[in-house]
Amino acid sequence: MDSSWAFPLMRYNPVWKRYRRLFMQYLGPSRAKAFHARQQKASHRLLRSILDEPADYQEHLKFAPASIVLGIAYGFDILPKNDPYLSLGMQMSQNTTEGLGSKFLVNAFSWGRSTSFPNQ
Repeated sequence: MDSSWAFPLMRYNPVWKRYRRLFMQYLGPSRAKAFHARQQKASHRLLRSILDEPADYQEHLKFAPASIVLGIAYGFDILPKNDPYLSLGMQMSQNTTEGLGSKFLVNAFSWGRSTSFPNQ
């Protein structure tokens, strides 16, 4: 599977440096305050949903970070249940994990290539 286009999976090179600069410009520590309202809203929704439906806490714990990430990255809110974007993201994550073919995902990242884990 060719993952050379994906920023987190890129090797260190001039393209990676350009992507990192853009990433830090829009999502770095200096921009963190811009996301506080979205994070606070998601935290309140999480707590309310756990209080309302404690038996479904695992689903609520999946939803909260996904709503923050998708909101920041794409600017939209996802549905609390059966959201097609969240389902697609979860499936893509599973496919990526399986496609990398490594038992230890850290081996796929550029910073993890210098240290590999033994095959078990």
